[in-house]
Amino acid sequence: MGLRIDHVALPCYDVAATHAFAASLLELPLTASWSGYSDTWRRDTLMLVYALPHARALVYFNYRGLARRRDDGLPHDIRHAGFTCGSRGAIARWKRKLDDTGLAYVVEDHGDGEEHLYFDDPNGHVFEIGARPEFPGGASRAALATMKRWLARATIVGGASAPTRVAKSGRG
Repeated sequence: MGLRIDHVALPCYDVAATHAFAASLLELPLTASWSGYSDTWRRDTLMLVYALPHARALVYFNYRGLARRRDDGLPHDIRHAGFTCGSRGAIARWKRKLDDTGLAYVVEDHGDGEEHLYFDDPNGHVFEIGARPEFPGGASRAALATMKRWLARATIVGGASAPTRVAKSGRG
C-alpha cells in the first residue's frame, strides 16, 4: 500500500498576508475554505485550502487568539515543506521572483549539485524549492546503512549530510 502526501496543514497567524503569499508568490489557487465552530478545537476556526499539483493541497488554519509559539531551540529550517520545480531553469526563475518581491531566502547545495531555495511564509513556516528529481521508489541499502551508522553513533561528515548555506536577500 503506497502512501502519497495528500496535504500539508499549517497554522496561519495573519490571514491576509498568508493569502497574498500563497496566491501571489506561490501562484496557488484558493480552491476551498471553511469557517465555523470546530468541535475538536472547541473554537471558531478558518481553513484555507490552496491547490497543489496532482490533487494535493497546502492548507492553513486560523482561529481567534491563535498565537505563535516560543522558539523551541531547534534549527529554524528543521521543519519545512519541500517542493520541487523540476529544473535548474525553474530554480533561476524562482530566484528572480523572490528577488523581485524582496523576500529573503537562503540557497543550499545539498551535495547533489542543485540549488535549494529556503524562505519563510508570513507565519514563519519554512518552504524549500528545489529541482530534485523524484525520489527513487523502494528501499535503499545505502540509506539504511547511513541510518545504521548513525544509530551506532558513527560520525558522518561531508557530502549530502552537510549542506552548504548561502544567505541571500531580495532586492529592495
